[in-house]
Amino acid sequence: MNQSTGVRCAFHPDAPALTYCSRCGKALCKSCVVRLSSGNYCARCAEQPEAGPAPARPSFMRWVLVGVVLLVLSFLFRALFR
Repeated sequence: MNQSTGVRCAFHPDAPALTYCSRCGKALCKSCVVRLSSGNYCARCAEQPEAGPAPARPSFMRWVLVGVVLLVLSFLFRALFR
């Protein structure tokens, strides 16, 4: 499937990837893929497929929001302590 794009297995860089882990998203070759009724998994994720998707990292917008809040607070403190 991904041979033409050059995607390689996360665990075997010399092998072409055929699919991705449904939980962690790592590229997998035919030696690494564990096929379950709920999807394709790497060996590590196949042990706990019911755990759901890997937790997402804080998004860019969350950091922008934190920056805006800090900026507003800094203006408030400047106005209060003049």
